[in-house]
Amino acid sequence: MAGKLGYIVRAAALVLAAIWGLGCNLDRSGLNVSYLVPDGSGGFDVGGGDDVRDAGATDVSRDVATDQVVIPDAPVEAPKDATVDLPEEAPPKDAPVDLPRDVAVDMPITCDASTHKCGNACVSDDSVQSCGTSCTACPVPANGSATCNGTSCGLACNAGFTLQGSTCLACNLACDAGATMVMAPGGRFTGKTNGASTSTGSCGGGSAPEAAYRLVLAQPSDVFVTTHGTGFDTVLYMRRGTCCGQELACNDNADGRTTSVLSQQNLPAGTYYVFVDGAKASESGDFTVDIYITPTATAAADTCARAVRIADTAVSGDTCGMNNDYDQPPGCLNVPNSGPDMVYYFVLDTRSTVSFSTCNATCFDTVLYIRDVCSMADPQSPCNDDDNVCGKDQSCALVAGVPSTVSAVLDPGVHYLILDTYPTVDSPGLPTCGAFSITPVGVPP
Repeated sequence: MAGKLGYIVRAAALVLAAIWGLGCNLDRSGLNVSYLVPDGSGGFDVGGGDDVRDAGATDVSRDVATDQVVIPDAPVEAPKDATVDLPEEAPPKDAPVDLPRDVAVDMPITCDASTHKCGNACVSDDSVQSCGTSCTACPVPANGSATCNGTSCGLACNAGFTLQGSTCLACNLACDAGATMVMAPGGRFTGKTNGASTSTGSCGGGSAPEAAYRLVLAQPSDVFVTTHGTGFDTVLYMRRGTCCGQELACNDNADGRTTSVLSQQNLPAGTYYVFVDGAKASESGDFTVDIYITPTATAAADTCARAVRIADTAVSGDTCGMNNDYDQPPGCLNVPNSGPDMVYYFVLDTRSTVSFSTCNATCFDTVLYIRDVCSMADPQSPCNDDDNVCGKDQSCALVAGVPSTVSAVLDPGVHYLILDTYPTVDSPGLPTCGAFSITPVGVPP
């Protein structure tokens, strides 16, 4: 058995040596390439040299370095309907890139001082159709026009209109001719609105006629304006500088009534216009308007132009730090002057009997009096120094007669209550100011 096996091994070695020998036949070019020829029975015959190569032959060669027979990969025949993916060849690095004709290329642009960038173009800073980087059209207001400053939209009003927010309000360029002059400290004025409407405020007055008042402030001032007591539904508004200047305030209804109030504090010195207007076209006629001007106060209720409303409930305060702006009417006290005071206004819808007292929680010697015109001392004004009925407040360590009570029968309209202080020069030991409480009776909400 061993001898037969050795015979087979030697025979195989001779066959391999024969094949290698055939692959290494050298011709004139140095390497004689042999090839395998199918023998028709599933095997191959070795061809080469000058033999005629069969169409189905496969080239073979011997690698001298490795002493191996090299048989190239046989070609793979793909079905006729097969799709063969071939690798794409990248264009050279410096090859130009062709873009579709409708592709926009955003190239950097620089605009000069009078233009701004809008998309890929420079447009005028005045262009209201493509304003700012958003390139949107500016809205055009009624009675005006749009503006653009290269960054944002703005508004400009036509002649006879003034800008308020995003609205152009009607104004009378020539209202100075008919405006009533008001100088400090102001007072009570009457008038009548009629004719056509030439001005309107942001809160109304676009259909009814109006009346104008011109205020000249020589120093920073507070201004109080009210039409309480007027028989029609009023609108009040204030403008700065001219009749068509900037609107500072507008009020239609105040204090639960159809009449109006404006209260402006610390206005700079200059010229202002106050308009009395009607809320609707049918609202016009005779009116009453109070306009008070006082130097800027440090606290509410210190002056007529900082008057605070008192209605049907008690109010409390403190006169310390307040100024001595007003004095009681003659005959109310045995001295001509008083001390620190505070100012309140109240409104009556019908002729009424009213009273005010400091009988509770008041620990200094008070004086109370009522004025129809806040800035005007009237000998007929109701006034009271000592209330001998309620006596002193037992919580105060002071002499009796500290409280006061004032009563009056008054016509409809706005009135003013002044809380004053009896001068302590004749009452040593009494405080010159302090906390107080005023209780109203007969005053509507």
